[in-house]
Amino acid sequence: MDLWTFLACPSPGGGRPVDRFVTELGPEAENDLSAVLDTLRVLERRYWNRPQFDVLHGKKYKSMGEILFNGEDKTYRLFGYFGPLRLQFTLLLGCEKKRDLKHEMDEAAKRMNFAQSNSHVLYAFTFEAVSLRKVAEPKVQGSLRVFPDRADRRGSDKGHAPEEGDEPEGSGS
Repeated sequence: MDLWTFLACPSPGGGRPVDRFVTELGPEAENDLSAVLDTLRVLERRYWNRPQFDVLHGKKYKSMGEILFNGEDKTYRLFGYFGPLRLQFTLLLGCEKKRDLKHEMDEAAKRMNFAQSNSHVLYAFTFEAVSLRKVAEPKVQGSLRVFPDRADRRGSDKGHAPEEGDEPEGSGS
């Protein structure tokens, strides 16, 4: 059973930067983010720790934290804060991890101030992770996929792939 609800904060101009950030992620990163959110969603706050979560330090960043996840050989951060209500975590800004994230952290702090003053514009954050299996399948029309190292070796033409209606050896039909 879910304990936590994830919300997202739109930009003051009305855009949805968290949604845009997530749609620009590759499938590995999306799936890792999905797994991390699914894990955090059911844990008591005291168990929100590294490697999935870390609290931000500094006067500007009070009550803020970062959700950490990986994908496509990169590390990502989703900054957010606890609130506005109990058992809610509001996502503010996502970015790829760099050596210095001060600018991004400051921007997230500004968005937190906006969100706290305008909690009526916050929205439930949901997304469906891309299936890695779908992404990894070859883009071939029809239901037949031909792999050179698995070519049909029954006929003299070693590259011949079975066609629709061909029956496998020993089928006895």
